[in-house]
Amino acid sequence: MRLAFFALATASLAGCSLDWASLEPAVSTASSTHGSSSTSISVSTAQSSGTGAGGAGGTGGEGGSGGSGGATQPVTLVYPATSADCIFWEGTGGAQGDEHDPDACEQAVGVGEFGVDYFEGTSGLESHGYLRFELDEQLSGRTVTDVELRVLSAEDGPNAGDVWAVTSFNSSELFLGPPSRVGRKPLAPSHGPHPPQSLVTWTLPTSIASPESVVALEIAPLATTSMGIDYYNHNSLAPPVLVVTAE
Repeated sequence: MRLAFFALATASLAGCSLDWASLEPAVSTASSTHGSSSTSISVSTAQSSGTGAGGAGGTGGEGGSGGSGGATQPVTLVYPATSADCIFWEGTGGAQGDEHDPDACEQAVGVGEFGVDYFEGTSGLESHGYLRFELDEQLSGRTVTDVELRVLSAEDGPNAGDVWAVTSFNSSELFLGPPSRVGRKPLAPSHGPHPPQSLVTWTLPTSIASPESVVALEIAPLATTSMGIDYYNHNSLAPPVLVVTAE
């Protein structure tokens, strides 16, 4: 039934030609090659700079003065996740085994999805989502003014989950266990509820984004409810994205 739901959701997304860039007017249409996602996500490379040319001299008159330099315009960059997986933590009364297997978690939650759930229904285990974003040199010489994490829900859920900073990781390392959290509190708190196929966003501290760096995040379920939420992963038609605005 989960596979059928995913097929329906995929067809629905393809039919409406979901484009993350359309959700942010300042994003250009330059293509990105980040990660192995099956979806092409737009990454802006727009900049404005330069100096104006001097005016031509009139007959017997003085030459025109040179134009002033153009100011660098704010730019919004959209980075698709290179990894967006879930792994199981041991849940109360849950089954044992496969706790740290991203493939097993995806199979339990649904192909093309990752789950954020205090008690995942198929396994009985607690599932956490782990996302990795690779930022490039386009942020060099700029000041980051806004950072947003955006994901698309695959089904409804009462809570979006808390977003934590974690140590850098790659997908294969998740088989060994969860990355360590950085800091004593989440970067952004949970909110909700959220219906299926809805855009879920968190505003994150600007300090996490710097040129040619990795942003590693965890989306953690709340212990106050057994109900969770599933999101589309990096192999889906609508992978998570990190939207960075800089000037």
